[in-house]
Formats: sequence, structure tokens, C-alpha cells
Amino acid sequence: PAAAGSCGTHGASKSASVIRSIHHKKHKTSINAIHNSSKQQHPLLDAIHEPSWTENGVRVMLDSLRRFSSDRYLQAMGCWAMVNAALYPTLKRSLLRLGGVYAVTNAMMLHPNVEAVQFRGLFALINLVIPDNKSKKKEYRAPNDGSSIHPHIYQIARLTIVAMKNFYANKSILNRGCLVLRNLSLTPAFVEILARTPGCVDMLLHCRQVCGPRDVLVQRSARTIMILVQGVVTGENTEGANGGALSIALGDSSTKRPKI
Repeated sequence: PAAAGSCGTHGASKSASVIRSIHHKKHKTSINAIHNSSKQQHPLLDAIHEPSWTENGVRVMLDSLRRFSSDRYLQAMGCWAMVNAALYPTLKRSLLRLGGVYAVTNAMMLHPNVEAVQFRGLFALINLVIPDNKSKKKEYRAPNDGSSIHPHIYQIARLTIVAMKNFYANKSILNRGCLVLRNLSLTPAFVEILARTPGCVDMLLHCRQVCGPRDVLVQRSARTIMILVQGVVTGENTEGANGGALSIALGDSSTKRPKI
């Protein structure tokens, strides 16, 4: 009887383990089925990557600029942070995709008479408007993430000219404004916009006069833009007149930080 009882107990425990194994397999199968069905219902889940900590930082910064748009100090510091951030391809793509250009132009529009906001906003735009992709046909192509500065070009050109007019004696702002226009002119379609922007050529001539012959960068940039604009107006072929893009980091020795 004892032996029979032990065999019965052993059989019962074996049956229980088999049942638990079956339940575990069923549970695992059901979880996999749910996971697969969710993928089928949302096919873009695999395409959408989880934001990195750097992109989350960009989101926090842009959200702060949006919520505290009336704080001129915060707006200036936000634009200042984007200057060097735009030098890194991954951060630049995040800035363009999440609205970095809009944040800069919005700050410049809301604080037109604040020197620090205008200077640092132009400084950030220099690096943000550089075209990333080059093609043999010299057509502007948006980055792979679908971002584009096309909707902001008119606003960028207009605000740049306004900043240069408001601070017509400030060589630092004139210098940065000229470089923004210079990088915009790298895209032929944008040259047409510059040609239609009121006061563009006049401010370029003013920059050359105020900054003087020692500022070779401004002299060359302004001259190149005027040649390209003239080519658009007259229909002349100006191919070869343009050069490379210009990007500037915070460590530039010619940078003069205005007071806020």
C-alpha cells in the first residue's frame, strides 16, 4: 500500500507539472499573439524609433521656449544653445524635425529690439539653414527624416533683414545676418526668395560699407549673394559663383556677446 501510494503521489505530481507546462506554453503563445496582432494593427511601430536622451533634451528646450516666449533672457539662451547643437547632425535633424527653426524665428519676431535675442537668433540660423544634402542638379532636398526649412524661408529672410536694419551700426549682427543670407543662397530656389525680399541688396551694400575691407568674410559673402541675386533678376547664368557653406561655433574669436 505504501508503494502504491508513493506511485500515486509521483503520478499526481507529474501530471500537475505537465498541466503547469501546458498552461505556461498557452500563456506565452497568447502573449505572442497579442504582440503580433498589435504589430499588425500598427505597422509603423517598427519604423518609429524610441527618442534618445539627446532628442528628449531638444524637446524640453523647445517646449521651454514655447511656454516662456515672453522671457527675453530664456529666448536668448535657447537660441544660444542651438548654435553648437546644430553642428551635430543628429541634433540638427532633431531641431529641424521638432521645430527649432520656428522657435528661433518666433523669438526674433517677439523681441525685435532685444540685441541678444537678435544676435543669438541669427547665430543659430547660420548653422540651421545649411543644406545637408547636395545633389548634382543643385535642388534642395529635405533630410531623410522629412524635415524641411522651406516653410520658414520667407520668414527667415525677412527677419534677418529687419534685424540688420534695427541694429544697422552693430557689426556683429550685420556679420551674422550676412552669413545667414549667405547660407540661404546655397540653394538656388532660395536665391529667388532673397531677390524678392525688400531691402536685401541694400543691407548687403550697407554691410560691406560698415564692416569694412578687413572683414573678408562679409565682403566675399555679400558680393557672392549680390551676384546670384543679379543673375536671378537678369536671367544670367551665375553657376560657379557660389562657394561652400559656412558654419560657426561658439568658440569663434570674432564673437562678441551682447548684454541681455
